[in-house]
Amino acid sequence: MLLFLKPPSKFLRSSLLAAIILWIALPESFGAVQLTWLVTLDHQKTVIEQLAEDFEANNPDINIRLLWVPANQYSVKFKTLAAARQTPDLFYCGDVWLAGQLPFLFDLTPFIERDREELNLKDFPPNLLEASRKDGKWFLLPRFFNVSLLYYNRTLFRKEEVDFPSPSWTWADYLEAARQLTKRNERGQTEWWGSDVVLGWWGEWLTLVRQGGGDFLAPDVSEARLNEAEALVGLQFYYDKVYKHRIAPAPGRGPGTGFPSGRFGMQWGGHLGNWTVYNDFPNLDWDVEILPSGPTGTAGGELAIESYGIFKETRHPEEAWRLLKYIVSVEAVRPFAERGFLPARLPLAEEVYGSQGDQARPRNWQAAYRALEHARPIPFHPHFLELALDIVQPEMDLMMSNRLTPEEAALRATRAANAFIKTVSYRQRNHSK
Repeated sequence: MLLFLKPPSKFLRSSLLAAIILWIALPESFGAVQLTWLVTLDHQKTVIEQLAEDFEANNPDINIRLLWVPANQYSVKFKTLAAARQTPDLFYCGDVWLAGQLPFLFDLTPFIERDREELNLKDFPPNLLEASRKDGKWFLLPRFFNVSLLYYNRTLFRKEEVDFPSPSWTWADYLEAARQLTKRNERGQTEWWGSDVVLGWWGEWLTLVRQGGGDFLAPDVSEARLNEAEALVGLQFYYDKVYKHRIAPAPGRGPGTGFPSGRFGMQWGGHLGNWTVYNDFPNLDWDVEILPSGPTGTAGGELAIESYGIFKETRHPEEAWRLLKYIVSVEAVRPFAERGFLPARLPLAEEVYGSQGDQARPRNWQAAYRALEHARPIPFHPHFLELALDIVQPEMDLMMSNRLTPEEAALRATRAANAFIKTVSYRQRNHSK
């Protein structure tokens, strides 16, 4: 059958001509590659928005769609997007999520090898780069990091004429200083404490467990080991700070603002992300030192990285890689460093903090990089967050409220964690069949 095509009508000819003219007249951004970027929502929102705007200005072939999510909902949001097959091109990651996000992460190795000189990998401490890899492959690039440190209030130390902490301190030195710093009035009320206790997450108890010679999980993460004798050394020390040595308040008994209140001599572990908060208290004269060594040495403090990765099935790997390189660049990280964040790039830290001299807060910021030598990453388990926060942390909370002994808490936590590990392992095996 023959098809007879009529020439286009005058109206159609006019419409086609208008469409061509409109296409030519459109700005470069029309038809540009769109990248979705999943970002945690916090007080740095305006800085992130400015970074995206600057990047688009220098890369007119790319549009960025920012997907904001509150930090405490990030993991759930990511899993929801992944399940709905809407995984973003670029997403916030780090060692705490790496085991769970690994199936979604793009292997950056070819890009990194190609652009190694541009990236200046020598700027990063080796431990941070190692935490960005798995089985020899690169999946992340770090921007910031956290490492456990000893925080201390210089004002209280001077007031009580106690020597500032030193790198050679042990647990015993820490306890002795905390006893001297703890002061109670004639009514027995504590005016200020030698130390606080870090509650609500693994920041302190996991470090103490490791410094005592134990660990939360076995090396192959197949079972929990908190009830072993070495782990109990750390948990007992954690508990005794409150109920034996009385250098720290029980939960709910200390100042609501914690260390920034100025009523604590020290804080064990802490978080580098709190530096900007502490610096918002002008009367808080504080500093940091590496952690005192435990029975098995200094090693054991947490190492965590704040980084970004690319979705392995992104339709635009080159463009996503261009954005990732920008996010970790000196230009993009400097605004955060100038606001008190400690960057993963040591030369940038030296530029920003080193130029401040004695005005830097903390003065001993270099201790964070020295502490990297002794830090250890969290156990590499895809459900670490659930294990640590939902399974184990309630038992730690009961212990620190004096409703369980360390032995009881360790046994309950170990049993519950092992039951959870067994359940998720069974589900994974059956799912893979």
